[in-house]
Amino acid sequence: MKDRRAYLNAWRIAHIDEVRATSRASSARYHKANVQKRRIAGIVWRAANKDKLRAQQAARHAANPSKKRIAATAWQQANPDRVCAITAARRAAKLQRTPPWANLKEIEKIYTEAQSRTATTGTPWHVDHIIPLRGKHVSGLHIHTNLQVLLGVENKRKQNRYVV
Repeated sequence: MKDRRAYLNAWRIAHIDEVRATSRASSARYHKANVQKRRIAGIVWRAANKDKLRAQQAARHAANPSKKRIAATAWQQANPDRVCAITAARRAAKLQRTPPWANLKEIEKIYTEAQSRTATTGTPWHVDHIIPLRGKHVSGLHIHTNLQVLLGVENKRKQNRYVV
């Protein structure tokens, strides 16, 4: 048995290109024949390993933080019409959710505070809607009691979620 195993290993090493080609072809046939099965398996794996995925994404981002920024800028330059539509939708949502009784002076003070913190600390500070304007389950108003000044990193991490 050991002689046969040694013979097969030696043959595999001597014919490595042929083995790789056969393996690739076999793998390609399997992938083509089982597209839906692989898709479902991927969805199930991602659902079961959310923490692992987040850790991998954070590690990739920490290794090269400018890569994401460069990719986002490239996408924005390649899709100016989509960027314009997204920006317009955000402006419209903000306008629709600003009631007539909103205290605009207080809102302006909050935005001024964010700018002054950015200027003094050198790190970006954002004005965040505590309850998002267009949330998945709940939508808030653009009023001073729904605004808070957050570090830019924390605001980006929060995304469009209502965090209690």
